[in-house]
Amino acid sequence: MSNMQRATEALRASKKVVFFTGAGISAESGIPTFRDKLTGLWTKHDPERLETAAAFRENPALIWSWYLWRRHQVGQAKPNAAHLAIPQLSNAGWEVSVVTQNIDDLHERAGSSQVVHLHGSLMDVKCFACHRPGKLTPAQLGIPEEGQLIEPPRCVRCNGKLRPGVVWFRENLPEGAWRSAVRLVKNCDLLISVGTSGVVMPAADIPNMALAAGATVIHVNLEDVGLDAADEIMLTGAAGVFLPALLRALGVGAPLPPDGLT
Repeated sequence: MSNMQRATEALRASKKVVFFTGAGISAESGIPTFRDKLTGLWTKHDPERLETAAAFRENPALIWSWYLWRRHQVGQAKPNAAHLAIPQLSNAGWEVSVVTQNIDDLHERAGSSQVVHLHGSLMDVKCFACHRPGKLTPAQLGIPEEGQLIEPPRCVRCNGKLRPGVVWFRENLPEGAWRSAVRLVKNCDLLISVGTSGVVMPAADIPNMALAAGATVIHVNLEDVGLDAADEIMLTGAAGVFLPALLRALGVGAPLPPDGLT
């Protein structure tokens, strides 16, 4: 039996499915991963050096402008076939949740409603000083022109500088989001890990957590990231190909082509 057939049977036998997604799923929508070189105004910058509280303290205008550019970049992107397949599975009767490491809103724009953001969201802002959530006006969302840096807006409560509502390097995950993710993973029948690197902890431990709880794990990735467990299935290739194909094999959507997928 091919891995594709094994994955189809595992999905057919499941009821509660958790999709655990990383940068790879959004890369197919044109959003670069950390392994990709930056383009445009930011070619001289290392994203890992822009993603820290220390960098914000040192140069808040640079970091704020970087995130305005990223927010614009995400706004231009569209959900791809992999994002769209997930709510289709939910509409077909499966109990589906999403746990994502991504800070874009492509899952929600594709129609998924049960989404846990482990690393926050580009659409949110909060105060760097008092940590309360903030709001931006449309006028505060313009992207900087070349050579221009924009100072972050101020918190209406304490006058602290607003920062993106995302998790930076060396920051803890939001406790509520992590608890929700753990609960979903430990109670699912099937975990489908899509486009995750398996290196960012503690999120990287989620497939192991699912296996330990008795679930089957399907990996969909351009590289083999399997853990060699008996209840693990590796699908090496594009998520935008494999996820719709899984649905078609279940009779959700158009039939598979004659040669199928392996």
